[in-house]
Amino acid sequence: MTPLGGNDARSRGVAPLRSVPGLASYLWSHPQWVPSVIRAAWRLRQADWWRRRPWLPVPDPAYWEFRVHTAVGRDGQALTPQEVVAAARWSNHQRASR
Repeated sequence: MTPLGGNDARSRGVAPLRSVPGLASYLWSHPQWVPSVIRAAWRLRQADWWRRRPWLPVPDPAYWEFRVHTAVGRDGQALTPQEVVAAARWSNHQRASR
């Protein structure tokens, strides 16, 4: 089993949901970052996500791994909540400056 959810989870496309331990509790104590994380997560969803199980707007596991690698420069390790918030803020800022 890998930190990104294991082979079983990858086949179902839920690996991104399990790859950030502690994110919910971090966002609970830092609610100002919730909109940024939601906006960034929505942009990462798969096209036609409603047509495939698990019917959740989550990114493709291969794309998620690519984005993790480009955001923090490492593979196969879980992200910290602070890294997720920093990447979401950066992503939202890049989108706003277009």
